[in-house]
Amino acid sequence: MLKMKDWLGRAPHFALHLALAAFLIGPAFGEKGWLAVFIAGGLLVGCLVLGCAIRYGGNPRRLRSLALDRVSGCRTLAVLLLLYLFCDGMNFTYSPFKTRMLERYPSIFCALILWMGVLYYADRVDRLDNLLMNATLCALALSILVLAGFRLENPDWTWRIIGAGMCTGVFFLASAQYNRFFKTTVVTGLLALTAPSLYFAVRWSQPAALVESMSAAEKQTLWSSSLLQIRDFQTAEMLFGRGAGYDLELSGMQGIRNFLLSDLLGGGVVRFALSLSLWLCIGYCIAMLFLYCRGVALIYALVLGAVFVDAFFTAQTGFLSDPCFILYTVLLITEHTMLKKGRARFPGMAS
Repeated sequence: MLKMKDWLGRAPHFALHLALAAFLIGPAFGEKGWLAVFIAGGLLVGCLVLGCAIRYGGNPRRLRSLALDRVSGCRTLAVLLLLYLFCDGMNFTYSPFKTRMLERYPSIFCALILWMGVLYYADRVDRLDNLLMNATLCALALSILVLAGFRLENPDWTWRIIGAGMCTGVFFLASAQYNRFFKTTVVTGLLALTAPSLYFAVRWSQPAALVESMSAAEKQTLWSSSLLQIRDFQTAEMLFGRGAGYDLELSGMQGIRNFLLSDLLGGGVVRFALSLSLWLCIGYCIAMLFLYCRGVALIYALVLGAVFVDAFFTAQTGFLSDPCFILYTVLLITEHTMLKKGRARFPGMAS
């Protein structure tokens, strides 16, 4: 009976890795892949409810203490992320393009479910390592499919996951305290598979990107006209904007392609301030992580840095649409929680 209870308490662990793999790989296959993501997410929710009932008796106070403990390394970042998501949801209620903006919510919702799983699961550094390796293996799986000639339905999602997984695997292994020959061999093999597949996936996604591309002059003109629009906002609109996706109305559905200006138009000063604060906090957390392990810090610097650059210059609907943003922000919070508890990874690599 004790073994059965222990196994049921660990069920969320297996469900989390399954849900993470489904989230990273499934959307590349289109609607059928999303069905797998929702099934895996539902399984994770069920296992979390069961696991919390067994381990914590479903006591709200104990669950609250658990959540606070698991984000204790950087509660400010966790609060800013939740506030930004709440603000995004509020802006959606009066969005002029609800159908278009609704497209990104499945990935946001699934990422939040994964966050709950991480809060339950990641209480040790080795478990955090397992999540990073899961992301790397998912990138390898997609890479093999691309190299085998499969034209996945969502090449944009594919190259983002491959790129993030490649950075995760390479810099995690490079900073780990393994035999140098072993590290060199594995990293070389990883790059040999992921780098060409990343190239092909990016090339496949280019036709759609070129159709929607804007010249620098067009962007500058659009940004200038948007700033003039803001001057005509009423007080309430200045504070809370004119709804998520309002920039699509100004740009003929092409988007402002700058998340700060988009947030200012759609969510006003409140969302603009939250967005800026969120990214400043992410930057600070990554910089602090460099003091302990440069290799692991490079994972977050490159992945979240790529999300920032894309959202600042090219993305139509901001950084929440990127599948890596919430996931790697959550993992960054977990990294700092491990450090706060004195569980630094690779102590010999600290600098």
